[in-house]
Amino acid sequence: MESLPPSGLMRKNVHVRALLGDRFFINLGTMLGSEPCKKFINALRSRDSFAQDLISCRVINHWESQGLIECERNNNTGWRKFNLIEYTWLRLVQKLRDFGFPINKIAEIKRFYFEKEKEKSEAGKISYVSFYLTTARLLQQPVFFVILLNENQAEFLDYHEFQAAIDLNVLGSYICINLNDLLNTIFIKKLEPTYPLSRPISLNMHNALDVLESADYDTATIYKKGKNIQKVELDKHFDGSESDETISEEYQNIDIIKKRRKGELVMKKRIIKV
Repeated sequence: MESLPPSGLMRKNVHVRALLGDRFFINLGTMLGSEPCKKFINALRSRDSFAQDLISCRVINHWESQGLIECERNNNTGWRKFNLIEYTWLRLVQKLRDFGFPINKIAEIKRFYFEKEKEKSEAGKISYVSFYLTTARLLQQPVFFVILLNENQAEFLDYHEFQAAIDLNVLGSYICINLNDLLNTIFIKKLEPTYPLSRPISLNMHNALDVLESADYDTATIYKKGKNIQKVELDKHFDGSESDETISEEYQNIDIIKKRRKGELVMKKRIIKV
């Protein structure tokens, strides 16, 4: 195993795939140096002990006739043999059909799911689907399969890549499938991914963050007791000519400290208390 192969598919939207950042290469390095990851990637491709029995043969026959299915058949029995990559695709197709997504559109995005998978043996490279399924299952990081509706295109994205795509507004209209949830329907052991800032926050913390983001202030002072934030004070300085009403409007819990020099009011400091 050496690296991910370069993408060979033509993309109308080139901005999303360009979002691969440091985390992508950190995860890739982890996989290349981890025997459990290598073992899992090999298991993804194995057909020795994996069979599907949740989708009817009639439905699968129809999907196969429409070019949606990737699998092999047993030479003796004719039964289809899926590896885990193919079966995850099968479950993804099922979810898209439940949404009412057209079969012809699924056929168009199929190539993005299996991108470079057929070249997996070349120089021991990891395909995109192997990389992201391993990221979801073994590294327990959030991973999504995002379908760009305007371009008939799809991309694997981890949480940070997905958030960057949203922030940069490069997705347009899209459907997002959570692959961690999808894998939890396949494996007996359920694993929850670790989301950034996923722990709950107190009401005081929520109010403090809201005011920190929206208020007009020069400096912020945070008072803590143990791990809990007790209060936040936001200071703003004004010259003496500003009226108390002007500097206090929009805020409820405030103090105004006044500084005089030789009897003349020269400065006011407003303290917003959260």
